[in-house]
Amino acid sequence: GRLRRPAPVSGARAQAVHYASDATAIPASIDWPKWVADVPVPGTCIAAGRPVCTIRGEGANPQQAVAVVGQRCREMAALLRKTTAAKSD
Repeated sequence: GRLRRPAPVSGARAQAVHYASDATAIPASIDWPKWVADVPVPGTCIAAGRPVCTIRGEGANPQQAVAVVGQRCREMAALLRKTTAAKSD
């Protein structure tokens, strides 16, 4: 047989590892966004400075893809603060 030609690629993709800013216990109630991968098991305690998950993003060009990932990292930090605060209430 013959190999097919690869499909044309458009746009750019980026990803980053999100690190815990503080010690974090992952609650079972967290609703992980679809752009997150490598999520920890609920109940896992993650020390400050350790990886939490992988965040992915896409854009029209590399700079835009990196900007999307940066925004999502900020969103993930807020989500973790919110869910861990709700757990401690």
